[in-house]
This record gives sequence, C-alpha cells and structure tokens, in this order.
Amino acid sequence: RGFGLQIRLPLLSTHLSPGTPQPTTMHCKLVGPATFMAKGAAMLEARPGLNQQMIGLATECLDNESRALLFLVHRDNADGDVVGAVAFVFRGDIDCATSAVVAGQVSAATMQALAASLDCSSLGRLSRVSTIAGPQAEAQCFAEGYAEHFGGAASPHAPAVLETMVLTVAPALGSVAGSLVQAKGSLDIKLLQTLMVWFSHFVEDANSRNFSEEEKRAFLEEKARAGDLYIWKTEDGRPTAVAAATSRIGESGRQLGFVFTERGHRGKGYGEAIVRASCADWLQQCSFVALVADVASSSNTVRLYEKVGFKSDGQQGRFRVD
Repeated sequence: RGFGLQIRLPLLSTHLSPGTPQPTTMHCKLVGPATFMAKGAAMLEARPGLNQQMIGLATECLDNESRALLFLVHRDNADGDVVGAVAFVFRGDIDCATSAVVAGQVSAATMQALAASLDCSSLGRLSRVSTIAGPQAEAQCFAEGYAEHFGGAASPHAPAVLETMVLTVAPALGSVAGSLVQAKGSLDIKLLQTLMVWFSHFVEDANSRNFSEEEKRAFLEEKARAGDLYIWKTEDGRPTAVAAATSRIGESGRQLGFVFTERGHRGKGYGEAIVRASCADWLQQCSFVALVADVASSSNTVRLYEKVGFKSDGQQGRFRVD
C-alpha cells in the first residue's frame, strides 16, 4: 500500500460519459490520503457536490488511513492529469472492503486495471463490495465491470438516483418560533437518549442499514465534540429537530447528512428552520455546504433544499453488486 500500484492499458471509450474527453490510455495508482488530496484536488473540487462523498472519505483517511484504499486515475501516464478516482471503503474490523466510491472518468476498464495489478490476497480484500456509488454513468460502468470480474451482477440500489446539491451563500433565517442550539462537548443523558431514538427513526425513514446502539452513540458524541451537531428547540425549550454535518469535505466544506424532525412535530417548519440556521452558521466557517437528496422522496426534499438556496451539482447513482 505504501508504494503504489501503476498500470497502463487502453481506456474503453464506450464506458465514458457522452462528451467526455477520451484519453487513449490511463494510468492507475494506489496512493496515500495526503497525496490523493493534493493531486486529486483540482478534479474533485471542480464538482464539490457531486464528489462530496469521495472528498469526505479522503478527509477521514487523513486521520485513519485504514478507512479506505484510494486510487487515482491519470490521463495517459503517471505524470498525466488526474481524471478520476476510486476508493474501496472498509467498515469496522472487517478486513474486506464493503463498498466503493468513484469520481471523474472511471470505467469498467478501471476495475480491470486494478485487478491485473493486485496479488490474490490483496484482490480478495476487494471481492466483497456490495454497493458502489458515484456520478451516475461512471458508477454504473464501474459496477458492471466489478460484477463481471467477480462473476456477479450489478443492479440499481434504492434509492437509485440521488441529487447532489451545494449551498455557497448563507440563507435567510426562517420565521418559525424557536432557536438553534449548537451541541458542544458532552451531551447530557436525556438529550443523547432522544437523539438516539431520532437516529433510529431517521434510518427507518431512509430505509438505510441498521446501526448498533454503540455506532449511534459514537456518531452523535463525535459530532457534538466537533461542533457539527445542532438542535432546534421551541420557545419552551423542547427539542424538535436535529441537523448534523456527517463529514467534513476537505478544509472548505461540510456535508449535511443527518436532518430529522420529531415525527409528532412535522409539518410545522422546524426542518426548514434548522437547515437554514445551521447552514448559515457553517458558512461563517467554511465555503460551502453539500448534501445528497433522494429524488423520489415522498417528502419532496429536493424542493425543500432548493427553497433554502441549494443548487444541483449533478446526479449520483448507487448500485448493488450481488
């Protein structure tokens, strides 16, 4: 891992998005997170919303290099422009990657290059990926190439299409009665218990994977320590909504990924109020806030975020590999 893997092979132009410049060869290299962030910055930050998951993941790797294996895709040779990236993500103590994220010009040929470069043991660590995410066309091509290599099948993962969005201008605050409270440091037991219940309901609403009680507690406490957790309270002091930055996108962005209004208080504007107020506060510290919204959501979340001021930065696809 420390030395990097280098491969050259023809790039399959049929796997590139329409209108994408088509280099004749590509060069893939496994790099450390600092190199990944430095050399991949121009490509990734050109579309901070679309690439928010990749940038956030690489940022995490600066503190925990075992979080993912990061590959850069260069045009033509190792000195060529960086045109794409692939990350294989590891979760907990599992020694095999459980998911992958792609960015930029990535195709089925990228998977072929990675497979050809790895020994059996290293390739085995990448053989159990179940979900692949990234720009819609590129993620689909890479998922199909991955599935073909390991003898599986790729299919859309619900929600199959997500809208990536970016906010760069602090929104006006809403008129809903109440106030924004930043949860800092240690959370008191009563509030922590409330937030853990909300986290469970949030996962149910999103039809996401289950999280253990330890995972939920660790997430909430980490966000509070970092100052990335906000609560909306009514005038009588009752918590009704929460918003958290699920990751930091490099040094200049936040990813808004956990927004929830208590089920008994929905339809009263608390969700929009906390999004406006928390984003206004974050934009005093960073350049942009990004998020991913479900296009097919019954709550019409894309419209909610457009009202706040978020702009689309392209659609992300998610694919399951069986």
